[in-house]
Amino acid sequence: MPRQRTEKTDDQIAAEKRRRADARRLKRTQETFEQRAQWLAKDRESKRARKQQATDQLRDARIVSDREAKRAYRAAEETPEARAERVTKERLAQRKRREAETPEDGSKGVQKTVKPSEPALRQRKRQKRMRREPPNTGRPSKPHK
Repeated sequence: MPRQRTEKTDDQIAAEKRRRADARRLKRTQETFEQRAQWLAKDRESKRARKQQATDQLRDARIVSDREAKRAYRAAEETPEARAERVTKERLAQRKRREAETPEDGSKGVQKTVKPSEPALRQRKRQKRMRREPPNTGRPSKPHK
């Protein structure tokens, strides 16, 4: 004769959840550094595999007709360095178009775009960061009145 299932109360379910959580915590405190490193590496590998699978799906499907798919395909394919270079080129092109639309001296000439050197890019980033965050002077600011 099969055993009949009994309905659990919310208190019983909560107690089971607490027991499982306590067991998980205890197991985690007892595991060695090597074990932790091993499961972290395994987790990282599975994330990498999922990302690779997404890349492969995009590559297999060859979905490049609409703009969003193209963007996703490019993001999955390109390296961070290539992305940084592409973004820099796009921003320079935008700036060039803006300057062509509204030149400062009133003339309609388009200047040749010069790719900034690495130190110039770093300096520009630093200046932008300084504009965003106020410098820490070490003194407390005056309260507003």
